[in-house]
Amino acid sequence: MICPTTSRATFFVLIPAIVIVLCSAEDAESRVERAIGGRPVSRGSTPWLVLLRATIVTTRFLGIPLQHRHIFCGGTVLNDRWVITAAHCFKEYGSTARTPRNWEVRLATTKLRTSPAERLLHLLGRLLQRSEWMQWEIGVERIVIHPHYNESSIWANDIALVRLSRPVPSGPEFGYIKRVNLPRAFDDSFPGVGQLCVTTGWGCTSNGGGPSPVAREIQLPVYSDYMCELHYSIRDMDKRVCAGYRNGGVGVCSGDSGSPLVCREDGEDVIAGVVSFTSRDRPGEFPAVFTRVTDYVTWIRSVMGVS
Repeated sequence: MICPTTSRATFFVLIPAIVIVLCSAEDAESRVERAIGGRPVSRGSTPWLVLLRATIVTTRFLGIPLQHRHIFCGGTVLNDRWVITAAHCFKEYGSTARTPRNWEVRLATTKLRTSPAERLLHLLGRLLQRSEWMQWEIGVERIVIHPHYNESSIWANDIALVRLSRPVPSGPEFGYIKRVNLPRAFDDSFPGVGQLCVTTGWGCTSNGGGPSPVAREIQLPVYSDYMCELHYSIRDMDKRVCAGYRNGGVGVCSGDSGSPLVCREDGEDVIAGVVSFTSRDRPGEFPAVFTRVTDYVTWIRSVMGVS
């Protein structure tokens, strides 16, 4: 519901992008160019960004898949085996969305789908050892949803970790894949109100639109917790951070779920938030709410087995 006479937004979780297609049909999102106020990013400009994609068969005939559903979310490389994303990416669509074998992680790419030409270039890259031509798709071994995730409490603790089935390629020859830095644990001063940060993902560019075929980034200022509480009728912003504009025509959109909010600190790129939710009816007119990563650093390191 649009609220024309108040400043409050009817909020909703930023659902993962979903496309249901017949196996023989052209992919629907390949015909749509969609992130509100964002601009396309080039390969390598955000080397920590990954695309999480689930393929779930919805209809079979004599054991043959006839129809399937794709779920897309953004994520961020933390180290050579772990990616951080939003918990609701795996909780909104039943147990099949929580099954690791249904997911794959695409790295070093800005495109939602790999074209036939890119697949051919990938084969040539493998033969000729040209990493800049190669595509990286890695399966998922384990999905760890925060134990206190609660969608009925305004998606509290909306954070999850994904363990890859094999290590992420690393080294100077793989410049398109790099980890992002974690912030200091429980650092309430980061990010600061007004600080300009960047979020990147495959979200729609208009409300109700499909996912963007190319990742897009938007620069957002960190928003006051007090004003964010008023907009969304949240009692407190504990473990959350708000970023964006009021009536700015810029913001995250459906399909940006799990994407990172990255801010600069001491000359380094540091992940400050994970996309959680925004306004249901006017996502470009309200700031978005992110899970605040500083409050989860201890949990993240514990799950990853890093001291």
